Amino acid sequence: IVLLSSESGEYGGNGISIYAATKAGLNTFARGYARQLRKKNCRINVVSPGRVGKHATKESNLMDEQGTGDDIAEAILWLISNRSRYCSGTKISISGGF
Repeated sequence: IVLLSSESGEYGGNGISIYAATKAGLNTFARGYARQLRKKNCRINVVSPGRVGKHATKESNLMDEQGTGDDIAEAILWLISNRSRYCSGTKISISGGF
């Protein structure tokens, strides 16, 4: 299982408190539910994008280039593959070092 969250769940933001709280809840849910799924050989993880594409600015991350939807998709593809077999209850931040 891969849940899609947001870096807003970690850092909040002006005027998005309810949105940020729901994303923080997803992050916590994944960690707790991963423990419940442990014996069923099922993994649950979270991908947490920051600003990407036209919403990314040099001020919103540490990288010189903008992230794309493909960057987020690659993380999701890795998590649903067997290459991530030792990952569960993890949040992967795709934020350009936000």
